[in-house]
Amino acid sequence: MHQIPTIALEKQGLHPAAPVQASFWRFPRDDYPIHRHDFSELVIVCRGSGQHQTEWGLVPIAAGDVFAIAPGQVHGFAHSRDMEIINCMFLPTWLQAHTYDLTALSGYHALFILEPVYREQERNYNRLRLSAQQLKMIKPLCVDLTEPIRHTQAPQARKVAAMQRLIVELCSIFSEENSEANPLMALAESVALLESEYSRDISLAELADAAHLSVNQFIRRFKSDYGVTPIMYLNRLRLNHAKALLTTTNDSITKIAFASGFNDSNYFSRIFKKEVGQTPKSYRQQLQVSSL
Repeated sequence: MHQIPTIALEKQGLHPAAPVQASFWRFPRDDYPIHRHDFSELVIVCRGSGQHQTEWGLVPIAAGDVFAIAPGQVHGFAHSRDMEIINCMFLPTWLQAHTYDLTALSGYHALFILEPVYREQERNYNRLRLSAQQLKMIKPLCVDLTEPIRHTQAPQARKVAAMQRLIVELCSIFSEENSEANPLMALAESVALLESEYSRDISLAELADAAHLSVNQFIRRFKSDYGVTPIMYLNRLRLNHAKALLTTTNDSITKIAFASGFNDSNYFSRIFKKEVGQTPKSYRQQLQVSSL
């Protein structure tokens, strides 16, 4: 069996102090052989057309197409016709640590979480395709990423800032897609709802409705794509919020439970101990001791 080469992040100059790199590629008629890498990649097709090679076949791509490549995914490019792409590379841990409120955008989940999964499973969906006007709008950010920043202070910080702005713009554009016409966006809408409103009472029926699915279909689809049930995902969001409040406030355990979306402080304490390994009170005390 032919061994698929792996491109290491060190070869691309990626490390914690330089978590983002980008380059401009032209494919007049050449192919780029299949490979995998241990970093994340965001591809923007600027002009021309070709085919994206995956382990499951060839996918036509053209100017305006945007898609993410997860670490370990096998891919390449073939049958190019004057194709030009912007290839943005970044450490997976960098994006995970700097999502801020991006997770409240359905476009974030569609672009970085669901689309790579749907591609592997060969499902029908519409990927993000920028219009000519949208492509023109993001071009300056791509220039900041791909062209060397000379004679300026903090060049890496400027590159990271440009990458953050680019991701925000792309996620915002994708979030405007009609979810009823795109199953990928439909599930992304429900996850964005969870991310933005986890502290209130939210039912499976409401989440399923946002995804245009029955409750049973929604639970199956969610678990298949995210690896956990919707309730487990919701509890993790609430627990993360509770941990932040335990760290930054002197509020009572009961007040923190309710502020995080739990209607029963005893249930909150049981779930917290099950997931974190200690009670909320012990967690807070341990943080206070470690900060001395």
